[in-house]
Amino acid sequence: MLSIIHKIRRKTMETMTIAPDWLQLSLNYGYIRIRLMGSDTSVFKAVFVDKELDVFSYVGDIKPKLIVDAGAYIGLSPLYYAYQYPDAQIISLEPEKNNYRLLIQNTKKFPNIKTHRKALWHEETSISLVNPGKSHWSFQVTDQDTKNVSESIKTMTIPQIINQSDHDLIDILKIDIEGAEKKLLSHDTKWLESVRVIFIELHDRFLPGCKEALEKACSKDKWIYHHQGEKVILINKQLS
Repeated sequence: MLSIIHKIRRKTMETMTIAPDWLQLSLNYGYIRIRLMGSDTSVFKAVFVDKELDVFSYVGDIKPKLIVDAGAYIGLSPLYYAYQYPDAQIISLEPEKNNYRLLIQNTKKFPNIKTHRKALWHEETSISLVNPGKSHWSFQVTDQDTKNVSESIKTMTIPQIINQSDHDLIDILKIDIEGAEKKLLSHDTKWLESVRVIFIELHDRFLPGCKEALEKACSKDKWIYHHQGEKVILINKQLS
């Protein structure tokens, strides 16, 4: 963890406050608070140091109008997008209450970031929030009867998000929903026609079949695939 913190310090070149349980960074666009226990520091490094969400190398210099972040965690990815694309409308979903509390705190100075404490799903309903790994980052949603249920959470669909936005299509859709992508992509996916770029992390290690569901929904004659570890970046050929 200390090595990650030192890399953050060197890369960001900004002030840092370290407390027993959390770390606060002063970046050139505001303060970010992350927890020292769990995966917050590694997620920060991936987003701000390694720039894993950068789309320039895949699609060039785009000017997105609508960005949707499903699985926004504590707000690091929407902050990154808000800094890169200050004119974009950013809609962020995070179902877990403690993560959502930090999401609100970290993004409150950005009026173009709208947050929802909801889960992305294939239909508008209520489903169970579970945490089999007992970690901040391991919360999952399911419509099955299961143990370790934390609470019931409301859902949103992609068509619903687009309808509530000011735009007709999503320029960047980030999906990191801990296995729920299998259900999302196994039902009606006509909404994919309204998405330009997808960043998705697949979770076959939790729920086998996620990769298969993606490849069925996004055929390679319509989408360009780029692979980055467990992440897949897809470019809609018809909208590129």
